Amino acid sequence: MELFVRAKENPILVPKKDSWWESRAVFNPSAAKIGDKVYLLYRAIGNEPGYISRIGLAISYDGIHFERFGKEPVLKPDKVYDRGAVEDPKIIYFPKENRYYVQYAAHKKPPGSFPSSIATAALVTTNDFKRFKKHGLCTSEKLDNRYCLLFPEKINGHYVSLQRPQVLCKEYYFKKRIDTEKILKRLHLSPKKLPEKPAIWIAFSKNKKNWKKFRLLFEGENWWEKDKIGPSLPPIKTKFGWLIIYHGVDKAVGEKGRTYRIGAVMLNKKFGVIARFPEPIFEPKEEYEITGDVANATFVSGYVLFENKKNENFYIYYGGADTVCCVAFTNFDYLVEELMKNRL
Repeated sequence: MELFVRAKENPILVPKKDSWWESRAVFNPSAAKIGDKVYLLYRAIGNEPGYISRIGLAISYDGIHFERFGKEPVLKPDKVYDRGAVEDPKIIYFPKENRYYVQYAAHKKPPGSFPSSIATAALVTTNDFKRFKKHGLCTSEKLDNRYCLLFPEKINGHYVSLQRPQVLCKEYYFKKRIDTEKILKRLHLSPKKLPEKPAIWIAFSKNKKNWKKFRLLFEGENWWEKDKIGPSLPPIKTKFGWLIIYHGVDKAVGEKGRTYRIGAVMLNKKFGVIARFPEPIFEPKEEYEITGDVANATFVSGYVLFENKKNENFYIYYGGADTVCCVAFTNFDYLVEELMKNRL
């Protein structure tokens, strides 16, 4: 059940062979629309040892044709907590603050080093996507938690976020019992109530950094999300509740290996799941999604809603096989209506 149409121009951004920092791969883009421009933050890899990521900027007037901004990355490893790599930017706009938050995965050591560091989420703010202010980590260094996606408004006086902490599952608990027991005790969680595999949780904070009241939101249930799931886009408010777009990974079977697909659920005001697609709504089909640094991956990282377009007004931006940037689109109302046909 594929609900998105790929742009015929895909891939919209490819590695730049003469660039020292983006010659190998450009992928997992996040997007924001300001006025008549679409700003795209994307993860980039050069050919240096260590698979070190930096973040670049590209700008478009139609959401499809992009031009790179400058010759250098706009975000790079330069702090103690992210000197190994900055990866997978996620843009969240807070209308009441008129501010853009960017959350990204931070590594203390390059991912290719041994032993490598776990990924944590870090936070920056910007108003123009050219100047950024880093605010440090926004998840615990012990949680191995690269995904922390803020809801775009405070709810009942709290900041709320989707998270995917690796340690909060039985698979991890039984492998690293001592460390995990300490974390569970601090979060007042019982190992008996953990999901089998990494799942999506919801957490609450007063300051966007110290997260408490972790609550399991939903876990992988269907064939295409049995290995793990994780949040892909910041929650989007609808008349039915909060639309959550997430990725699911199946168990590796045969030569094809694991595949990254996209799903969706709807949450009510109390953060209960009220609708869920049983099948993926987007999955790898094209060669640029099948062959690359990570095969068989459509990894959605950003979106833009075009209010002046009546039909295909919901653009999702994604990484194809961890190598190129791509875009696909659908009608937002149609997507929501189809999802609500799958009420639980």
